[in-house]
Amino acid sequence: MPPTLTEGDSATIVLIDTTHCSVTSDFRHDPSACAPPLPPAPSAVRGLTVEPRSATTLFARWSPAAGTVNQYRVTARQVDGDHLSRTYSDTTEKLVDGLLPMTEYSVTVAALPGVEGVAEGPTSDPVRATTMAAGPAEEPEPDEEPEPPEPDEEPVPALPLAGAALLALALAAAGIRRTRRS
Repeated sequence: MPPTLTEGDSATIVLIDTTHCSVTSDFRHDPSACAPPLPPAPSAVRGLTVEPRSATTLFARWSPAAGTVNQYRVTARQVDGDHLSRTYSDTTEKLVDGLLPMTEYSVTVAALPGVEGVAEGPTSDPVRATTMAAGPAEEPEPDEEPEPPEPDEEPVPALPLAGAALLALALAAAGIRRTRRS
């Protein structure tokens, strides 16, 4: 049961301020006791360039965003389709993989602050780039099957040195037998 106050008693009143600031004893706001303000959102990245590196990768590079940046989100969206690749980088460049060969992508980058309560930076202007064609080692044609070798095209295996020595011994033994029979 809470204590009862009578005239002449003193008490301490505790107020909880949800703005993270303090209130003075005469119930006035004290801005000097407020939590430090949050940093502003990072700016947009500038100078985004994108170039193909293979049939399934694009390389993106950009200038850093101003403000507090923890990492960057790089998004490559297929221009005429549904394919999407999203990845993250701690630096100002990223090799985006898992893409489709000979496909045009629109690439954007956004700076992420990593501070709770701070918005991410605006998305960069998109840059378009097309992945390279798949080479024969990268992706076989589905209609082509390798032809089996012709029986007369198979090479005759060379005898190992030990096999040749055994053959020579067998021939010598056969020659000796002929000699003994005569």
